[in-house]
Amino acid sequence: MTYSVDYFDTKGKKTRTEELDQNIFSEESVSDDVLQQYVVAYRANQRANIAHTKTRAEVNYSGKKLYKQKGTGNARTGDVGSPIRKHWWVAFWPRNTQNFSKDMNRKMKKVALRTAITLKAKAGSLLGLENAMDIQKTKEGFTVLAKLGLVGHRMLFVAPKENQALYKAVRNIPGVDYVTINTLSPYDIVRASKLVFLDDVLMNIVDKCK
Repeated sequence: MTYSVDYFDTKGKKTRTEELDQNIFSEESVSDDVLQQYVVAYRANQRANIAHTKTRAEVNYSGKKLYKQKGTGNARTGDVGSPIRKHWWVAFWPRNTQNFSKDMNRKMKKVALRTAITLKAKAGSLLGLENAMDIQKTKEGFTVLAKLGLVGHRMLFVAPKENQALYKAVRNIPGVDYVTINTLSPYDIVRASKLVFLDDVLMNIVDKCK
């Protein structure tokens, strides 16, 4: 099956339709397992390893036995550093030395990217926007989205190159994320309900997926 992308101008009028390369974006290229592995790896690599507790060796305390061995009615207890006592060090709790990062080779990353785009195309969630680089203000960006009926959707704008004016224009619109082709990841695509290709970025995406 061949998928296509409808392009619109900033006035909301459809201008053209481009077909996706069926040798790259097809049912045969979809791998849910690889995409799931990518999402897990991406989230793991973004994880901030900040949970940290002290070991018994890192806590200063008196080594004196709290009670005599017998006669007090208490259980036999050692010094105040025992982990079974409240408000002291704990055993088997997290340390910030644990490594949660995961790796994935380049070939699998491309499969994940092709899968994410193909699934969005299958769901009819791809569209193109021409002359998007001319948008300079938030009000203009909001007006364009309103004409396209996209207000309220979680959108991902994919630009062919960095454009600070466009980025500043759309960053304050709720639900809109902005990335360039160089920073596009399958995780960004999965999170978005609509994927918006700006200008001629589709050609670059095809090259990136090969």
